[in-house]
Amino acid sequence: MNFLGEKCAACGSTFTDTDDVVVCPECGSPHHRDCYKSAGACANSELHSEGFKWKRISVAEKPRTDYTGIVLCPLCHYPNRSDESSCTRCGADLADAASAGSDQDEHKTSDDPFARYMEGETGMSRPYLGFDPDEDMGGATLKEVSQFVCTNTIYYIPIFKKMKDTGSKISFNIICLLLPPVYFANRKMWGWALLTSIIMTLLLIPGMVLSMPLVMESGASTDRVNEIISNHEHILTTLDSIFTSVFWGLRIVLCLFGNRIYFKHVLRSLKKLKTESNGDVNPQLIMSEGGVKPINIFLIVILLCVMSTAGSTAVLNYLG
Repeated sequence: MNFLGEKCAACGSTFTDTDDVVVCPECGSPHHRDCYKSAGACANSELHSEGFKWKRISVAEKPRTDYTGIVLCPLCHYPNRSDESSCTRCGADLADAASAGSDQDEHKTSDDPFARYMEGETGMSRPYLGFDPDEDMGGATLKEVSQFVCTNTIYYIPIFKKMKDTGSKISFNIICLLLPPVYFANRKMWGWALLTSIIMTLLLIPGMVLSMPLVMESGASTDRVNEIISNHEHILTTLDSIFTSVFWGLRIVLCLFGNRIYFKHVLRSLKKLKTESNGDVNPQLIMSEGGVKPINIFLIVILLCVMSTAGSTAVLNYLG
């Protein structure tokens, strides 16, 4: 166990990373080896009869300079402050991870962006960003919501908390503005991913038909496409103008309400998991159901390409 920043029960001095520390087998009090040998017993031996058990110094009592490393959560692999007893994200016990080995000591707080954020200006830890992990968010606790979101909780949890507390529905999601289907697919929201893919493909078809001659090689087929487009250029241009306006309007709406949609998805998914498991849901299951899945981005891009090509070809065949 890492006793860096704790105090010797005998002399009261703060341990450094070079001190040889021994622990009382009965109460767990740490001592410098020399202090323990000199006293011949635990400095807190008089308290053993009262059932005394040594506890770490509270976070508030520790100076910032005592924090030198991070501990990776054994469950979700989230980087936590070395003084934390449970994972900031999923709440798993960090005792095993803290004593597992020295490989984690290679990761220093000053080199880790998340650890620096958690320290802030005062060196204080901020579990769950200062929110109550047991707070009801609408059928699921904040802790469960954090476990389901899994990645980028620093962004989502404050937004979800505000939505829950104030009833606000609007926030800004830049990915939903640029690539809505990609966002929904990555967050495993396939219903929304498919719906937005179909609608956006339909809205883009007139513009894609008009641009087809630019990407086709010269030949008889290109001449035929040019002829079809020329015969229907007015209606295609008009539809393209209207559909482009609707297309951007849709993206702006999704940009403003994308986080709300995701929040509802998180709560709905957690309620379903609780129902299926009679209210006792394993954190590992929550994180496997939530989080992100980058391969979905690849799948949705392929689907968009296929739908766009098929849609443009179908329109040309209809017009021709």
